Amino acid sequence: VIPAKSPVRAGILCNAGYCLTDLGRFDEAERLMAEGRAIFAETMPPTSAVFARLEKEEKRLAEKRASK
Repeated sequence: VIPAKSPVRAGILCNAGYCLTDLGRFDEAERLMAEGRAIFAETMPPTSAVFARLEKEEKRLAEKRASK
C-alpha cells in the first residue's frame, strides 16, 4: 500500500498522466498530473528535478491539445 501523500504515488500519477497525454486523453492527463504536482509540492523541495519534468510534460500536453 502506497501512502496517499507519498512521492512514489505522485510519480505514478504523473507517469499515468504522461501516458494519457500520448493517448489524447488530455483532461484525464491534466487531472492526474495536477494531483501528482500537489503531492510533490508537499513532499519534495521546490528545486527537485521532478518539477522541471512536470513543466516539460505540461507544456507537451498543452501543445498536443492545441494541435487537435
